[in-house]
Amino acid sequence: MLTGREYTFAPEVQNGENARYEWYLDDSSVPVSTEKDYIFMPTQPGDCSLRLTVTNEDGTAEKTVAVHVVDVIPVRIAFIPSSYLADPLVRSVSLGRTLFLRPQVSDAVGPEYAWYVNGVLQEDATQRMFAFTPEKEGEYEVTFRVTDTDESPAAPLSRHITRASSKRITEKTLRVTCYERESERVITTTGQPASNRVLEFLPAPGQFVNETGMAGYTGQKSFEEARLYAENRLKKGEFVSLGNFGGYVILAFDHSVENKGKYDFSIPGNQFEGSNEPGVVWVMQDVNGNGKPDDEWYELRGSETGGEWTVQEYAVTYYRPAGPRQGVKWTDNLGRSGQVAYLGQFHAQDYYYPLWLEEESHTYYGTGLRQNTTQTPGGDWSNNSFEWGYVDNAGSDNLESSSKTGKTWFKISNAMTPDGQPAGLRYIDFIKVQSAINGSAGGLGELSTEVAGMAVDENLNR
Repeated sequence: MLTGREYTFAPEVQNGENARYEWYLDDSSVPVSTEKDYIFMPTQPGDCSLRLTVTNEDGTAEKTVAVHVVDVIPVRIAFIPSSYLADPLVRSVSLGRTLFLRPQVSDAVGPEYAWYVNGVLQEDATQRMFAFTPEKEGEYEVTFRVTDTDESPAAPLSRHITRASSKRITEKTLRVTCYERESERVITTTGQPASNRVLEFLPAPGQFVNETGMAGYTGQKSFEEARLYAENRLKKGEFVSLGNFGGYVILAFDHSVENKGKYDFSIPGNQFEGSNEPGVVWVMQDVNGNGKPDDEWYELRGSETGGEWTVQEYAVTYYRPAGPRQGVKWTDNLGRSGQVAYLGQFHAQDYYYPLWLEEESHTYYGTGLRQNTTQTPGGDWSNNSFEWGYVDNAGSDNLESSSKTGKTWFKISNAMTPDGQPAGLRYIDFIKVQSAINGSAGGLGELSTEVAGMAVDENLNR
């Protein structure tokens, strides 16, 4: 929070119609407010806490919020990790390939960008995205520097407080390892066409997350438990739901899947006409050979790539509900907000927020697609398909059924770099399916991509 600005704390309280509200600042025993909503204006930087107690005839409940106050909000730089469990400041690249670095920058005014490799300023690298092509194998330090150029006069924040303006420099450094050559893994006599492992499973909030009925959860509360849950279900051909925008599952094969220039692999969903919940597909090579999805993802081009309503750098932050059986609030990087509605008439679990996420909020990054939903005058909803390129989508690449159901087929040759150019991958080792729409269809709930089985190397079935 900034000094001199007003902030409104508006809690959601169940059964709070006739309750008594008391707000306390730090360890004070005297409430600073007895209103339900509290307007707080910090006057000096530092850390403090706000405690709300709510009392009715059934008892008292309380919630404490830590508050950090600053005179100036610092510029923030975030390199998006390849997965939740990967180090965001470590990258790998094969010799002869280009590594595209595209950090997220927040709270900078008129920023100027600069990139350094091993301390040397890179001429002409003045954009937020940097295409780094190492000249030889080895380790490199790549530093991204942001200079906030706001030099406007100091502006009053209240009658008594002003904020001095000055240039600020913020930087973050990655460790990049360049490997001499790509190490494709050949299939052995015991190899299988289907992917054999789930490496990571992190859905976004949704009506099937933590649900014990149709979704088959049993109270998973760690990443390993969630991984095993998804792996066991997909191996049996049962669905896992990826929740609202951003949720994902990462699959691995026991061999490298070759780029044959045709449809190389397939992924099953549970789509049919009028029920499509498209998920974007990403592919990765295991460049560093450690068997983990910690290298670079390449998005597979689809029919909506480059479309007017497609957002290639979309981000949604979800917030843990204050109590059970509540919707999950979200904000996005387009300035919008909303919630994943709780559908208690259909699902009985207490929380849609993944139980194995420890943070009070979490941000998912990916490609956002427009919601292709219509409603009839009678009120019936239809989640319509896109032409091609997505999981859980009845497009033209559902090759095995005239009714366009079942698995969707994909080409590795459609992999593209962040600047939209062909990636030119000879093979892949990992696949990520990510829910791509932030939206809902009334009582049908959020548009949550479902994966209904393991991916299959179709080159081995020809």
